[in-house]
Amino acid sequence: MSYVTDSQLIRIALNVLEDAAARSHDEPVRRTYGIRLALGYLVGRRQCDRWPFDAFWQALELARPNDRWTSLNAALNGIYLQLRMRRDQSAVTEFERDARKRLGRKGTDERNERNWGGDKGRG
Repeated sequence: MSYVTDSQLIRIALNVLEDAAARSHDEPVRRTYGIRLALGYLVGRRQCDRWPFDAFWQALELARPNDRWTSLNAALNGIYLQLRMRRDQSAVTEFERDARKRLGRKGTDERNERNWGGDKGRG
């Protein structure tokens, strides 16, 4: 049986936050248990300041797109600094491309009903 390492769990949690930040360009991001779990897990990994994690949580539902994106991006950069990790810009680009593709494929009325796996009809 293979186990998930701590570094793999940290990467998964950061990917959840990257995905939320990428989706924030077009609309407020609903505060989910997945995002809450990712933030809680990451803040508990090291002795660090908590403000970037709180700022990320608060910025998710800001109404103005520019304010939301700027705040989430700054908070996410702060999270990476607190974890002593480098943010991979190519990964950021992939998350943003995926978010644009998903939002382009779905109508605005259905965006809040998306499941974690993407489109409802996907197998």
